[in-house]
Amino acid sequence: MINNNPMLKQMVESNPELASSLNDPAMLQMLSDPQVMNAAMGMMNRMGPNPFGSMMGNTGSFPAPGTQTIKNNE
Repeated sequence: MINNNPMLKQMVESNPELASSLNDPAMLQMLSDPQVMNAAMGMMNRMGPNPFGSMMGNTGSFPAPGTQTIKNNE
C-alpha cells in the first residue's frame, strides 16, 4: 500500500513513526472504522488549514526559502 502511493511513501520516509503506525494491526483497524475517520476529520478541520504540516516535514504553511516545491498538474 505504501509503495503504491507516492504521497504516502514520502510521508513515511520523512516520518519513521508513521511507518511503524501503519504496520500496527490495531492502528489499521482504527483507520478502517468510519466513525473513527469521521471523528479524525472533524478534529483536523478544527485544527486549521495545515494539520499535516509537521508530518510532511514542513513547519508552516510556506516552504523554506530556497526549497523546491512540487506543483500539481504540471
